[in-house]
Amino acid sequence: DTNALELCRRNYQRNGLSIQNEDRTTSHPTTISARIEKLTWGNESEMCTIEGILYTQTGFSTVDLIVAADIVYPTTTREVLIQLLKTVDRFLKQDGVFMLSFATRDGHKTPAKLIEAASSTGFAISSKASGLTPAIRSQLPPLLDSQLLEFKRDTLAAVLNEHLGEDDCVVFPGLKRTIARHEEESSEEEWVPPNIADFG
Repeated sequence: DTNALELCRRNYQRNGLSIQNEDRTTSHPTTISARIEKLTWGNESEMCTIEGILYTQTGFSTVDLIVAADIVYPTTTREVLIQLLKTVDRFLKQDGVFMLSFATRDGHKTPAKLIEAASSTGFAISSKASGLTPAIRSQLPPLLDSQLLEFKRDTLAAVLNEHLGEDDCVVFPGLKRTIARHEEESSEEEWVPPNIADFG
């Protein structure tokens, strides 16, 4: 979305950060800089462009850490999630980490798709505590009640992800039970994500 990219540029400039654009750097009073580029998940041409930029600026075409927030919605299909994780896989170093801030917006549906996509692309999912105390977390509004998920490559990802959604798991607790009930024709009950203040 070109409007979203432009908004990113404006936000960086308003905060006095340097933006690199086509090898020219806008000077600002700090040493922090960013480069804002379009990357459609799975788009080979755009991925090659990003790899070239990374290699030119760092000498590597992969990174240690990728961070994302507010990028998965109820309309995001399993296939799109697979393309997202394949793109992440391409840009992460072998022991790199993908951190995703994820808010559940449609009950059990999108969490189930996310787990399936991660398992099929070789990423094990775990949860990272936000560092906030339970008292502070309990005061957050519902829109901020998201989980910080950590994705790491693992040859046993599908096996490791099998426990996700169990009642005693901090990643989507109770999800499996709700899916099982939902598959019964008579069930109308929907999974509601627990308050993160109850965990960790």
